[in-house]
Amino acid sequence: MALEDREFAYYNKHDELVMTGTLEEIGYELGVKPSTVHFYTSQVYRNRTKRGIRVVDISDGHKRINTANLAKLKQKKEERGYTLKELGEVLNVSEHSFSRKMEGYIRFTKDEIRELEDLFFLEEGELIKGEE
Repeated sequence: MALEDREFAYYNKHDELVMTGTLEEIGYELGVKPSTVHFYTSQVYRNRTKRGIRVVDISDGHKRINTANLAKLKQKKEERGYTLKELGEVLNVSEHSFSRKMEGYIRFTKDEIRELEDLFFLEEGELIKGEE
């Protein structure tokens, strides 16, 4: 998929989803070039900024956990006594972002899903079974 056709999510410095769109659309919103928005997706940018904006490629590498599997994840969270904050720390995201992921508003990355499956001793892919 060409870079200009990919979809990205733009989060503000408070880790709140502002919008999704192409590099050009997000650049227009921010008043910067698409190449600058693409730089915001890099590890170099993340290393330089502690609480800066974040831009994440959501075209691939992100999976939606279906409702039944979200219920399973919530059940495992309750059984083990984890808080949203603790699980957010495991995935290196804010409590707010993890909460939004648990509500199905923000997609989990493949790595986050694997991390949760390992944490809760689930089979690989168990949290995304039944997805198209």
